[in-house]
Amino acid sequence: MLKQKPTNGTITQSSLLFSLCKIAYFLLPLPIALLSLSLMSLYMEYYDIGVSMTANNGFLVYFVAPALLISLYITATASLYLGRKIFNFRWLGIVLGSALMFMVGMGAFLINVQSNLDYPTEKPQTMTVFLNYYVSHVTR
Repeated sequence: MLKQKPTNGTITQSSLLFSLCKIAYFLLPLPIALLSLSLMSLYMEYYDIGVSMTANNGFLVYFVAPALLISLYITATASLYLGRKIFNFRWLGIVLGSALMFMVGMGAFLINVQSNLDYPTEKPQTMTVFLNYYVSHVTR
């Protein structure tokens, strides 16, 4: 079945805008994964967790990053589908998916923090102390 050509120019512009937003939407998991992985790496560096930073970052790059990216892209695809098909509002999928992808990325970091809470360290393991270190390290 052939689609009719739009007679109004605004329909074409809206469709083009939505297509550009979808491209940006499917690129969004990359910076979210980068943020989550940098938080994990600096958390392990700050509390001196693991054998060495090379081993820690190798583990993050080769094992955690692919699993995180796969889960972020599954979240992106599922939320876009739900927004378009179930709720019948295509922009809702992008907004919902962006929020869910951010929560999945930060959830992966928090799972890493939770798994390392019992690690013996001399520094207090509070999130505010670490986030101050993270911000000062990133802004250097």
